Amino acid sequence: MDDRSLHLLYLEADEQDAVLFQEALLGCLPDFSRPVTLQVERTGEATLTAIENRRPNLIFLDFQRPTPEDWDVLRALKVNTHTAAIPVIVLAPHDASQVRDRAFAMHANGCVIKSVDPRELTPRLKGTLSFWASPHVRLPES
Repeated sequence: MDDRSLHLLYLEADEQDAVLFQEALLGCLPDFSRPVTLQVERTGEATLTAIENRRPNLIFLDFQRPTPEDWDVLRALKVNTHTAAIPVIVLAPHDASQVRDRAFAMHANGCVIKSVDPRELTPRLKGTLSFWASPHVRLPES
């Protein structure tokens, strides 16, 4: 894999869910030779500001219980020419087909079925990162 760092940005309002995501991500890291950094933001506004300060290679939005602000963030990311090319992955519950359908209609690049168990979430994130961090996939520069 590429030696450059893979910078991930994760929007999650709930601190426990953010910790769960971080634990699952840590379970993926031994399989990657490319350094990975994670920035967690709690609000949509903070997420959009963070992107202005440091452009991520990949964005994860937690849509476990999506709020209007969550949808606004996805919309803002995909209509802005500066951020539209950044892949956005939505985390959604397994039974939320309407959430997934709406996210894809708004040009989300993928959906990961969220689990509250890091042992289930880790392989899902590993598969997602294996694709997006592949040397055959070009991501926007951070």
